Amino acid sequence: MSDDFRSFVVKWLPAIAEPLGLQAAATNVTSRLDAQSRALGLFREIARKPPVRHSYAALLHPEWSPVPFGFRDQDIWHLKEWCNTPPNGSPLWRLVIGDTGRGKTRLLMRLVEELNGSLDHPWRAGFVDVARVRSQPIDLLCLRELTEDLLLVIDYAERFESETVSVMKAALAIAEDRPSRRVQLVLISRRKSELWDRIGRNNKEIGAFIDSGGLDFVELSPLAEELHTREAVFKSAYEAFERHYGELRPLEAAPNLEPVAFEDALLIHMASLSLYHRELDPIGLSEETLLHWVLSRERRLWNEMVDGKGLPASLRDSPIEQAAAYLTLITLSEGITSRQDAVEHLQVCPELRGVDGPTLGQIAQIFHELYPGPAWANGVTPDLVGTYLLSESSDEFVSSVFAQID
Repeated sequence: MSDDFRSFVVKWLPAIAEPLGLQAAATNVTSRLDAQSRALGLFREIARKPPVRHSYAALLHPEWSPVPFGFRDQDIWHLKEWCNTPPNGSPLWRLVIGDTGRGKTRLLMRLVEELNGSLDHPWRAGFVDVARVRSQPIDLLCLRELTEDLLLVIDYAERFESETVSVMKAALAIAEDRPSRRVQLVLISRRKSELWDRIGRNNKEIGAFIDSGGLDFVELSPLAEELHTREAVFKSAYEAFERHYGELRPLEAAPNLEPVAFEDALLIHMASLSLYHRELDPIGLSEETLLHWVLSRERRLWNEMVDGKGLPASLRDSPIEQAAAYLTLITLSEGITSRQDAVEHLQVCPELRGVDGPTLGQIAQIFHELYPGPAWANGVTPDLVGTYLLSESSDEFVSSVFAQID
């Protein structure tokens, strides 16, 4: 480790580690190459193919969907213009908000791909692995040793407050130390909340930066506000599913996409997938019928996974569904950081009380495998399907979960 990097670490590591509840953090970086390797490890790998065993919901997930990105050229252009703002010794932060199913994650995935593939300017862009931040906070400071400009993206940022604060502090530190580099940070969240004001109040440097206008807020508009756009999105998605399954299936009847629910891409993709499989009647297709259809397929897969892992048949149906709902509801307020964390939550799930730890671990593993994301367990995704599952849960069950969180 060079003397200047050692001095940088000594100065900033305590501040980076403090939000994570760490009094001290490892400093065992041996060389610049080691630092660069560790910095690259901070970027979460995005899997582009679904697992061997998957249901329809996996094909609607932003990481696994076979539907090509499209219809957001203006949004990408504006984001790239923002990213390329000339550096002035200060990072740029942006909070991208929008309703569930609007395409926030997919949009930022595309931005990351385009920046990393740019021939005009060297970028190192990616989604931050929050688990790596939590276990190895020094790796954030190793980003200083990369030569490219930086774009860091945190998905579901509101669920990872401590890790987000650490990333923010690292961005400030690197921008101060390397004023000629761009250090941009994008936070993805469903809505603007009091959280960002609280972070500013509790962290002096961050608060000053936010008060100076360093964090801007952008609400992502619906993908298809006009009917002709919805029809074009549907056609693109239907053809993508034909390519995915390797079989052309002429559309028997076009759905009515006039209801406002179809202004977001996810529901249009859901409609195209259901009609490709000819499992729903295009007449009267609605958000309710589509979500019920997808969730019924997820329930079937959960039971298959219980059987496949050799778990007791008594865990099928209601118990495994309650586990799904429990993990989904927990993730609305906090990230599930590990298998053990998931097990500890499942121990108080009403229909799983008395189930031994190893079996709970196997149940947690099911949802870890089926629904990828920034946390170890992310509940049922896409989020629109997860929230629909919760809407079918009893008020008593939801109240019991929130009692455990409190």
